[in-house]
Amino acid sequence: MGNAIERATTEQPTTERPHCIISGSKMKQFLACPTYLYVHPDDLVDDRPKTAAEEGERAHDLAERCFWDGETAFKGCRNKRMMEGARLYAQTLLALSEGVKENVHTEQFVTMGEHFGFFETQFVGGYYDAMVIDESRKLLHCADYKFGFHVVEPTTPQLTFYILALILQRARERYGVMPIWEEEIVAHIREYYGDWHFGQTIVQPKREEPVNTWEPTVDDICDFVRAFCRATMIYQDAGKFDDSTCHTNGYCKYCPKARICAQSAMREDEACAFTFDKEDVK
Repeated sequence: MGNAIERATTEQPTTERPHCIISGSKMKQFLACPTYLYVHPDDLVDDRPKTAAEEGERAHDLAERCFWDGETAFKGCRNKRMMEGARLYAQTLLALSEGVKENVHTEQFVTMGEHFGFFETQFVGGYYDAMVIDESRKLLHCADYKFGFHVVEPTTPQLTFYILALILQRARERYGVMPIWEEEIVAHIREYYGDWHFGQTIVQPKREEPVNTWEPTVDDICDFVRAFCRATMIYQDAGKFDDSTCHTNGYCKYCPKARICAQSAMREDEACAFTFDKEDVK
């Protein structure tokens, strides 16, 4: 298969990306504090230009193009660190897919809101960086590229979220079923993916060990489903921001509701309150 065909199957239309309220990038905070997004999710949207974010977007774009198009992706690029990171990302994806590019899907949009009681399909979902889907090896492996300095571990629930979203997308499209809520979803995973292998890889060039992988079990995926259902139930039932359901975590410092949250205020004098923990950052 030629590069032109491969690229055509992976590129998204040149339209504005849909915005999901509950997304993979927010997953660690959502599990710790389910109602922090309620009532005004726009409170968390900061449209001011961010140099680091813009740099990350350029790095991601270069890395994806390097995987599909090789060294030609670097034409006009003078940033050696970005090029080195892009090469590492491309090499990692090829290794994960055993060199068969057809097994890799990049920058795909997945949603699963209808499986958790949301009427708006795109309420829950987002874009994953790369997913290896290998039927012959019975493998689902999600890879994520982090160009920043903040350390991200491969156990992050962000990638488990994308794996679950893909499983539920396949349930609809491949198997023609619509498992709803915890028990049905867990039963579907055990029936269709009980003998599959899962993987989560973080490629982070600025880290001393730049490629790190975690292999969750089917039980780990099912445990995530249960945790996500618990958080979703709190979010849906609260009807408003509810500080009694929140737990102080590394994101409190940046949450627009932190100053009205009793759980954070109660811990104001403790080391964990309003502190910035690099390990909690995605």
